[in-house]
Amino acid sequence: MLKKIISVSLALTVIAALGVVFTGCSKGVTVSDPAPVLAWAEPMMENCLVALGERDYARFSRDFDPKALADDAAESKFPNYCTIIEQTLGEYQSKTFWKVVEYEDYRAVYYYAHFEKSTEPEEIVVKMNFQDKGEQKVIIVFSLESQLLRETVQAEEGGMINVLDDMLD
Repeated sequence: MLKKIISVSLALTVIAALGVVFTGCSKGVTVSDPAPVLAWAEPMMENCLVALGERDYARFSRDFDPKALADDAAESKFPNYCTIIEQTLGEYQSKTFWKVVEYEDYRAVYYYAHFEKSTEPEEIVVKMNFQDKGEQKVIIVFSLESQLLRETVQAEEGGMINVLDDMLD
């Protein structure tokens, strides 16, 4: 099963599937005043990071696009991903804001995260992509990128654990 969930990149990624199209080839623009975005994005980021450590799927998933986690299998597989993070990175400690990048269809918010086993301040990058659903902001991507994950997972082309693709199979 682990081979099935290991994919192409260097991260633990939750990708909102079921019709969400990413404009990865479009060029994003770094936001010069991130404060308005951080006012709502920072609590969502903190919530996800803490929920991973607590293995609390309901808390982790509460701000995701409802379509992303519609399959009941997502909840049953969540503890496996928490175990990988815990064994590889240790316990979440803190985060430091890096940047917000605006794309045509979404915003990407980046933080540097410090976990128990990390040794460098910029060793672990946490990224969340958000879309507007009416007045609500929803998470469509959550990823942790780290050399520690790369070394642990040792996938053929990198080490991304593509959680939703596996959950929705």
